[in-house]
Amino acid sequence: MTSFPRFEFRTLYEKGYSDGYFQHGNLNLEFEVYANRLSSVIENHLGANPSKPVAMSFFQKLRTNDLYLTVACAQGGEISWSRFVEK
Repeated sequence: MTSFPRFEFRTLYEKGYSDGYFQHGNLNLEFEVYANRLSSVIENHLGANPSKPVAMSFFQKLRTNDLYLTVACAQGGEISWSRFVEK
């Protein structure tokens, strides 16, 4: 797994987390878990050190609110799976 996201991307990760929380509610997903998974997705597609403009462009195309739900489901929480089935 990648290390905690670079500081300049933290605001983007916080927005994605906030959007996911707003859409799906509290799924007992810690921000750090979400941010690390998002970092991993970006790194898998753009390499270890993408420029900020490239990463921001890629980030804008992601459905980060759905990523919030899928990461919560990967953690195995019953509440997140209930939400997944509901959607």
